[in-house]
Amino acid sequence: MVVVRRPSNPRREREGLKGWQAAIAAGKYAQVRYLAGPTVASRLRRLATDVGLIPAQFIVGERVVTDEPPALPEVIEALQV
Repeated sequence: MVVVRRPSNPRREREGLKGWQAAIAAGKYAQVRYLAGPTVASRLRRLATDVGLIPAQFIVGERVVTDEPPALPEVIEALQV
């Protein structure tokens, strides 16, 4: 499990996911799991798809962190529709 605690760097994340994809393809690992704030988790999902990881190989959990701004009421309302 990889826990993302610091501000993310998309290029570094992409390269890391490429490494995980290669290790999974080589049979070294079955999957990788990440734990990140909602914004980073969403980006990681997109990047994982871009590098060829399928949902069974890449799992990301979301955690609320204090360094991310809270969701605006309008956003929460739109998600409930």
